Amino acid sequence: LRLVGSEMCIRDSIWTRSTSEGATNGVAGAVTVLVLDNESTATVKGSAQLNQDVDWRDPVKNPHVNNGVPAEPGGSTNINEQTVDVSATVTIQLLTLTGIFDWAATLGELGYTTINIDPDFSLSPVGSSGSKGGVGGAIGIFVVTNSAEAVIEDGVAVYSASDGALRVKAAEVVLMITIAQAGGSGGTFAVNGTFIYVGQTSDILAQIEDGVQIDTNDLTVYAGSLTTGISWAGSITSSGQKAIGVSGAVNNIDRTVQAVVGALIPSYGGSAFDPLENPVPPTAPMGAGINASGSVMIRALNDGQLYTFAIAGSATGGSSGDEEKEGTDDPLDGVSLPILFGDIAPERGPPAKGSGLGIAGAVGITIINDSTLAYIATT
Repeated sequence: LRLVGSEMCIRDSIWTRSTSEGATNGVAGAVTVLVLDNESTATVKGSAQLNQDVDWRDPVKNPHVNNGVPAEPGGSTNINEQTVDVSATVTIQLLTLTGIFDWAATLGELGYTTINIDPDFSLSPVGSSGSKGGVGGAIGIFVVTNSAEAVIEDGVAVYSASDGALRVKAAEVVLMITIAQAGGSGGTFAVNGTFIYVGQTSDILAQIEDGVQIDTNDLTVYAGSLTTGISWAGSITSSGQKAIGVSGAVNNIDRTVQAVVGALIPSYGGSAFDPLENPVPPTAPMGAGINASGSVMIRALNDGQLYTFAIAGSATGGSSGDEEKEGTDDPLDGVSLPILFGDIAPERGPPAKGSGLGIAGAVGITIINDSTLAYIATT
């Protein structure tokens, strides 16, 4: 046996957009909701016997090319190279765009590597506009749950020869780029808002349970999570008098990564003794036993990079209302004598233009709750 493996892979790009133009008012909104529940499991069930045929290891009784010596001088030998890999992985590469953009992003061979002008969508990136009012919005909600488990259960016997190895690996690799952008413009008022929420919950486990009989050269138990997340929320609003623009982006990451030889500790659903609660370990020996003549590595890793950007802006403007009078330099031109001498009250006109109200706010929040454990424990 060479490999017991499971792999879950998602690579995609999603674009949600809308626009409106109205003679009086314009309203446009774009909403993207994505919920992913991914599970990758590789399990060697109890009582399985891996590489237990002694005659297969004998090149005389089994003259297979993988069990012999190459003919060329100085070539490497294939004798005693029985290797067992138990692997479970989850891979996500996801680009989501919500709102109005004048460019298009496409997924390249190795990632998000190509940006092109979109020839089929030439409307203004403002999104919504009207002579009196414009209202625009973009909302993106993304919830991802990942589970990757590579487990060798109690009762299994595994043989990996003196030049081979036993490797148990569970891992996730996540790349998520989420961008939301919206805009609104109006002659009298404009309101615009953008919001992004990205939630990721991951449970990564690589385990060799109690009661497994292992004879190997090198032994590796590895559990890892690598997450790269970029969130951008943008909101631009313009109006002649009143403009309000707000944006917010939230990243909420919760990851538990465990590399275990033996039983899980109670805090994570197991029955092993917890060294944090009981510093004196039990005296009973572990399971059937592990014999490793080479290196032994038990490693858990939580890693990655998270970036959160929130930008908002608003602009207002209008005519000042005090245009210059042409054709005269007389400051009393057009003012009647009764008004000048106070006999008649002057008529009140509309208030002067040129002032407005603009409000903009932006907030970015990142919440990370990581548990990273590598341990040997017994019941």
